[in-house]
Amino acid sequence: MAMHRSPAEPNPADTAASAARSRSAANATRLAQQALRDLAEATALAARKARLPVLVGVVDDVTVQALVVLETTNDAVLIRLAADVRRSADAHSLPVVIAVGSTVGMISGARRTLTEAAQVAEAALHIDDGSREFHRLAGVVARRAAGLVP
Repeated sequence: MAMHRSPAEPNPADTAASAARSRSAANATRLAQQALRDLAEATALAARKARLPVLVGVVDDVTVQALVVLETTNDAVLIRLAADVRRSADAHSLPVVIAVGSTVGMISGARRTLTEAAQVAEAALHIDDGSREFHRLAGVVARRAAGLVP
């Protein structure tokens, strides 16, 4: 004797497994979104502690971007800011790669520098060993020329 299910008639076991996968995926998405919000808040807090004006936002499923106003081009400020962000990220077990775009003199350059920083971060994902507080275009280009970046 053979029994056949019509395609319109769902198998209860398949439905339960599918619902469990959907709930699991939804929970993972919620956790990832919360992690990004936590990272954005940690970034804003680090900037406030450093008394730096900042605009922070979650951009997509894996990216937080910040536009920071610096009075100086001295890297010491960026090193402290990046170290604070990393400490917060580590406390929440968030993997983080920090990239810095070029300095711009006017708000009209914000998009360009944020795009540059995103591209640097993408390249730095392949080489980040935790030894640098942040990555810049020049450093990634130099490592790419040396064959260290795919």
